[in-house]
Amino acid sequence: MYFALGQVGFSPVMSMASFIPEIQEQLRTTGFPEFHVGQFTQVRLSSDGKEAEALDSHPLWIFMNESRSLCFVLSVDSLTLQTTASQRHDVFVSEAIRGLAVVRSVVGVGSVKRIGLRYLGAIQPEPSEDVNDYLAEGLHGVAVTGRLVAGATELVFDRDLSRWGTHSRVVVKIHRAIGPIGFPLELEPAGLALQSRFSAWGPADHAVIDADHFIQQAVSVDVAQLQTVFEYLHESVAEAFRACASDHAHRIWAGEAANS
Repeated sequence: MYFALGQVGFSPVMSMASFIPEIQEQLRTTGFPEFHVGQFTQVRLSSDGKEAEALDSHPLWIFMNESRSLCFVLSVDSLTLQTTASQRHDVFVSEAIRGLAVVRSVVGVGSVKRIGLRYLGAIQPEPSEDVNDYLAEGLHGVAVTGRLVAGATELVFDRDLSRWGTHSRVVVKIHRAIGPIGFPLELEPAGLALQSRFSAWGPADHAVIDADHFIQQAVSVDVAQLQTVFEYLHESVAEAFRACASDHAHRIWAGEAANS
């Protein structure tokens, strides 16, 4: 795993900028001393894909730890925790909930509109191996003469979530490429540094398993219940990773985990 994010969306707070000094002071003293302001711009491409029209733009407030491995990204309607560090999912989720508690205590944000968890994992075969050695057989693609230089597979699943009166969606993508390990076009990490085993890779043949599980609907949950929701999201993302990997991959990764 080289990147993870957890996000909670809420009703827009258009006066969010006025609360930033107090939020920054609380996060600064609890492990996030670095601070800067970014900008998010939503664009629409022309029909030929050659021109982009800006539809909307709003600030992003970024609170980062000193090692540039963990950060909160706050907008007028969401809080996202991003990490490039290797850490247990429960620790990551607890940090996300702690950050939301800070924002709620200062701003008093409204109902939760979206909850999501997304992981990116890299498949880095040895020179004597092939990427397909690590992927489940159904993800090998079609056999065409030549060397595969790029490809993508996407699978979408809906899951019933009657206990919260809604449903959730799992989106699993497999990206294949010959090049450095990077990020999908729609996902831009907020200045975090990749671990060296990933940043120093390539350009070489690799695959990225990209699993995203989210609830895109207003749900009645408080901060305490978010732990349960995130655990539910994590279980499906972990299941997706297991399903995408071959038996060979599971053996290799189990050995690496035992030796770490």
